[in-house]
Amino acid sequence: MSNTLNKKHETMDLNLTINENDINGSFNEIAMELMNNWAIQIESKQYRIAEIEFYYNSEFHIDPYAHGHALQNKTGKWYFHGSGLDLTFGGNGSSGGILIRAIYDFEGKNYIYGPLNCVTELFSHLPGIYDNKSNISFGLIKANENDFMHEDPIAAPRVGLNPAKDKEKCEALYRFLIMPKYKHAEKTKIEARMIKLEYDEDVIKKIWG
Repeated sequence: MSNTLNKKHETMDLNLTINENDINGSFNEIAMELMNNWAIQIESKQYRIAEIEFYYNSEFHIDPYAHGHALQNKTGKWYFHGSGLDLTFGGNGSSGGILIRAIYDFEGKNYIYGPLNCVTELFSHLPGIYDNKSNISFGLIKANENDFMHEDPIAAPRVGLNPAKDKEKCEALYRFLIMPKYKHAEKTKIEARMIKLEYDEDVIKKIWG
């Protein structure tokens, strides 16, 4: 089978196409769309997604750090696990999850960092166990045009992985972040990589402050 196959998964208008010949490019496009044009809504609260990590397994792309849970074989599901909360994008023999690592309450101006902290924040707005509410609002919504200032996501290696499993995948730029002046893990490593890639010093200072 040719590895030119594109696996296309969509939730509403969110395009989760994975080009097997350009995994990094596909992740970058999804991150750009997800972090600039979509928000997580839970009940009346809305959050911008400020940091994510991609985990993806297919016939042509093996990621030993991906869970491979059955829910990740589907698209548009929420997958809650011991490390946080994923938006899934699997199907056609592939499994994928986008781990939510940081969110921003753009009404309350509150930045929440860390996958489990994000889960705690989101779930804190669910109704109480005795509220008997029949409809609970929790999902992705299209952001209003003027809600967010556009930001190009910064690509970086994922956090907390054991390089002994697969050094190449461990160092792959599968983490994406915006709002760089807020807390993000391993900022110095990201900056060092940008210097190695010969980013202009003024650009680096402007990004990180």
